[in-house]
Amino acid sequence: MNSRRARSTGRSQDIEFPCNSDIPPAIPDGEHYEVKFVRAEQTHQWNSDKVVLWFEMLTPGQWEEAEFFMACNVRLDGKWGPSHKFAQAWILANGERPKRRDRMSTKVFRDKVFRARMRAVTKDANQRDRTPAQQYSVVDELLEQVRRVTEVPPKSLIALDDSWPQLGTGVSESTRESESTAESEGIDEDWFERECRKEYEEAIGEDE
Repeated sequence: MNSRRARSTGRSQDIEFPCNSDIPPAIPDGEHYEVKFVRAEQTHQWNSDKVVLWFEMLTPGQWEEAEFFMACNVRLDGKWGPSHKFAQAWILANGERPKRRDRMSTKVFRDKVFRARMRAVTKDANQRDRTPAQQYSVVDELLEQVRRVTEVPPKSLIALDDSWPQLGTGVSESTRESESTAESEGIDEDWFERECRKEYEEAIGEDE
């Protein structure tokens, strides 16, 4: 049915779009959650390089086995500051600070379980409140290394070599307790919405 006929009959066609995103659920904020590392992704967005660390929830309950991410700005020149989230998480996983000229590979997170602070994303990029259905939770911070895992599913070996994997479309989020640091790092919490839109536009041959 063409647009002229649709107008004349007062009917319109429904339009369907693919959705392959697995948006994390929104869970209560807290510092008691245990998560294990499963994979890492690298992206470049808003003129900065970022790494996205994905974790699987181990704490028993309705969110067990769900995956959540922690997004961090990264410095490809190696000039890390004390406030960089990735550097602090890397030191926690490694057990000591990196030596000069070290390669800070995401493999230090492999096979490890952490106690994490989880935080629900309740506002969009324009600081408007999200509805409960639009909210999701992120790993706000790794607080301590709890233990190592004895068996690792195959997916945890994805993107864990020494080089940065070129995956993802970009994601980042700020902590409620450090909003000033987040703002200075150019943080954007609407990655899933951008990813869905970008993948659809690429599928139909349009430029974003």
